Amino acid sequence: MVGPQALLATKSTSELRVSAYGGRVWTGLSMRGSTNAVPDDGALACYAADWQESCHLYAVNPVAGWFSPLSAEPAFKLDSTSSIVDAGGRFWVTGTDRASGRPAVAVSADRGRTWSPHVFDELAPCTGSNCSDPTLATADGRTVYVMVRDPAGQQPIVFRSDGGRSWSRLDTGNVPHGRVAGWSFVTADGSHVICALGERGRDVDECQFWAARGGAGYQPIELHGLPTAVADVQRAPVGWYYAVSYAPTSALYGSTDGLHWSRIAGG
Repeated sequence: MVGPQALLATKSTSELRVSAYGGRVWTGLSMRGSTNAVPDDGALACYAADWQESCHLYAVNPVAGWFSPLSAEPAFKLDSTSSIVDAGGRFWVTGTDRASGRPAVAVSADRGRTWSPHVFDELAPCTGSNCSDPTLATADGRTVYVMVRDPAGQQPIVFRSDGGRSWSRLDTGNVPHGRVAGWSFVTADGSHVICALGERGRDVDECQFWAARGGAGYQPIELHGLPTAVADVQRAPVGWYYAVSYAPTSALYGSTDGLHWSRIAGG
């Protein structure tokens, strides 16, 4: 979702498509030469012309129908799992340091013209198959959480930042390790909620939700009305939260604050 009425999707490795009709009708975007910044009514996307290549940052103008490579991007590796967040007038992206495999993050406050990167050098290098891609969560673009998974102990590791000026590691000692890396999001009241994926249920993975606010310790939390067998919670540009439960239910859930949920459709 790149705006209140626009959706962006990759049809294949050679085409980006946009919809202004809720996904009912899609049109292709034409590629232009490089640009210095993302338009005010545009979006940022990571796009690879070849599935074997790392992706690169592109400015997308869904209204005019074009996308263009950014002239400047962070000097670390980006791929299809990179988090790209547009919040509070800032772009945030995650990736990995090309030499060490350590998680990295960068922020731009000028629509992608310049980037301020940060590599988490306090973590051990990681070059094997058990390396964890970092994920980023924020509600306002200033208080930002980056979550990775310790390749040795599999413990989730969370860093918190005040707009990129400094980073602090939070205590996640109570959060279950889980089988695989989970995901997280930030609620309207500023709580950082982690989905820790425990043992597989009868059919699908189920979340154990843990939350912390203001750097305090993580505690179990119930998200009222949201099932535990649910995919990543997303936040629309207008501030509305949404998520889809796994099959066989496959229902859409919505929330205004990220804490109290209602089923919208399906199921």
